Amino acid sequence: MKTRYFLLAVLITFTAFGFADKKAKNFKLPDLQNQQVELDDLLQKGPVVLDFWATWCKPCIKAFPEFEQLYKKYKKQGLTVVGINTDGPRNRAKIKPFVNSFDISFPILIDLNNDVMRQFRVFALPTTLLIAKNGEIISTHAGYSASKLKELDEKLAELLQNADTHK
Repeated sequence: MKTRYFLLAVLITFTAFGFADKKAKNFKLPDLQNQQVELDDLLQKGPVVLDFWATWCKPCIKAFPEFEQLYKKYKKQGLTVVGINTDGPRNRAKIKPFVNSFDISFPILIDLNNDVMRQFRVFALPTTLLIAKNGEIISTHAGYSASKLKELDEKLAELLQNADTHK
């Protein structure tokens, strides 16, 4: 009986944290200019880094310059970094000026009702996902850590170097 409960708990845990879904499902969200952007379109160019963030999240803000550096470093090789704002309708007017104050050049999408956040089972901010060109979720990390962003940089270098294996 205990074994059955243990196995059920393990199954629930793995499902809740997204290990059951290794393929990213498509989504469509508006950018800051209210143009619709689809994940599948972005993946045609190469791997995608999704960064879920909010204006009130200090660790999210701390990570912005590092995501900008990654974007500039790898965009010519096909990488797209996408910031997905999860502030909701109340703070929508603050998002564009906030992003402009950081001189961010990567796309920012608005997840007004947090539908995409729920789709990817994001429970903490910031949360970062690395998705290969073929849609496979390579890694997920919740929270901010300079060492985790360094690991992300290393994974990106490897992924882009071996781009043919992840088509």
